[in-house]
Amino acid sequence: MVGNSLTVMPNQPNHSPDNTEYSPYSTSRRALGRSTDWLPFGVWDVVCYGLLVLVLVAGAWLRFSNQNWDDFSHNHPDERFLTQVVEGMNNHPFLTRTEATAAERAEKAALCAERYPAQTEVSEDRMVTTRPAGFGDYFDADCSHLNPNNLGHGLYVYGEFPLFTTYFMTQRFNDASREIGTFLEAFNSEEAEDYTVKTHYTTYSGVQLVGRSVSATADLLTILVLFLLGRRLYGRWTGLLAAGLYAFAAFPIQQAHFWTVDAFATFWVTLALFMAVRALDSVHAIQGMSSVPYLATWAAAMVWN
Repeated sequence: MVGNSLTVMPNQPNHSPDNTEYSPYSTSRRALGRSTDWLPFGVWDVVCYGLLVLVLVAGAWLRFSNQNWDDFSHNHPDERFLTQVVEGMNNHPFLTRTEATAAERAEKAALCAERYPAQTEVSEDRMVTTRPAGFGDYFDADCSHLNPNNLGHGLYVYGEFPLFTTYFMTQRFNDASREIGTFLEAFNSEEAEDYTVKTHYTTYSGVQLVGRSVSATADLLTILVLFLLGRRLYGRWTGLLAAGLYAFAAFPIQQAHFWTVDAFATFWVTLALFMAVRALDSVHAIQGMSSVPYLATWAAAMVWN
């Protein structure tokens, strides 16, 4: 038309000059002064996950700092009990039965001694006992030294996952300290003279330090799973907010400094919620296959516990 008339065009999708559909996401890219279309992720992806890394670093610092807060005084009663159990698993030279009568205890001891004779080996021209008589395997609950009931701790009720994890890690901490000493002796003799190999991690003075490290690790993993849960339900920013609030909350930080089972329980409950959400999203067989690794992890944890 001629003149000042206005031609009304039908509604068309809003396209950018390069024929790509308009979105605030693409605008934020151009606002940086350069094109980032070739990247597999966007600007806000970098911001979100960068903040998540900062949250995890801050959460780790709050949980792992000052772990010897009681200066070896064992002020927490539950932690003290768990420390005694793990120490017994590492250093108990014989099994302490918890049966009601002396006759029952003697009968059980004789049965285990028959099943598992003492194991010895020759070392430096002398006989060394590598395993005392009566110490059975893990699946023999009557004779295993991994059963707290066979170590005089019949009141143990906390479950095996925190117990066995800390028991395993105490031995690895000792091994790591020895390996460091061996490395220094081979490559830096001066440093080796000043280095002291630490083997107290399997004793009453060191078990609680390992347990607190494992507890802090479990709570740190809870922060990550909480982010995944929030992202799955409401988006990544909600997940980031939830992770940040939990990372700086006082009570989880306090529990992460205790060698108790609270941080472990929180981690597995949060992971169970995340898996439940994934299960609800998996409505058919093909989509449901993505949940298999999570289900396998959960099944393995249940067997371990």
